[in-house]
This record gives sequence, structure tokens and C-alpha cells, in this order.
Amino acid sequence: MQITYSALATAEDVIIAISNTGSNKELYDSIKVAKSNGAKTIAITGHLKSPIANLSDIVLLSYGKESKFRSEAMESRLSSLMLIDLLYIGVALKKKDELLNNLEKIRKAIAIRRF
Repeated sequence: MQITYSALATAEDVIIAISNTGSNKELYDSIKVAKSNGAKTIAITGHLKSPIANLSDIVLLSYGKESKFRSEAMESRLSSLMLIDLLYIGVALKKKDELLNNLEKIRKAIAIRRF
């Protein structure tokens, strides 16, 4: 699915690619396709010199350290989620009126599904 969306990306789009190792071939290919269509790309990865990081326009470092009680995968997912949330908030602050209008439409649509 990700390469399908990348094929439809334009210069108006931003593709966010998440990979702890930054070495996922399928993700790399998707970023390449999106970039060929003019889309901006953001990599969230734990490895600054990975193939995905080298290909992306912006790299956000997301580090996960394994501990006795939690795996490295869990740590990297949590830090990636935090970065995505920060990106969302940044866009929301720039497009506040549009966001609030869209949220109101969504809330109204969801409300009709409740008793």
C-alpha cells in the first residue's frame, strides 16, 4: 500500500517514513517513488546514516534502548509516536481554523453513530 500512495504523491504532499534501522528496502523504494513525484520526505529512524535517512529530505532521530523491562522496539515506537504527535501539533497550530472546522465535521459525523 505504501508504494501505491507514494506513486500518487505530489509536490503538495509530505511522506513520513518510519524505520528503526532505516534499512527497509520496501520503505526505501516508496520514498524514492514519492521523491520522484516531487513530494517532501521525512524519515523517523534510529540510525542517522541509514539508507532511508540518506534519501530523505528531513531526518528525525528516534532512539530506542532495550532495557530489562521493555524491548528496543517498544522504545523506538514510543519515541516515533511522540515525534509524529509533535509534527501534527506543529501543522495544527499553523492551520488552526481549518483543523478546528474539520474536527467539528468529524465529531458531528461520529455523533450520529451513537445512541
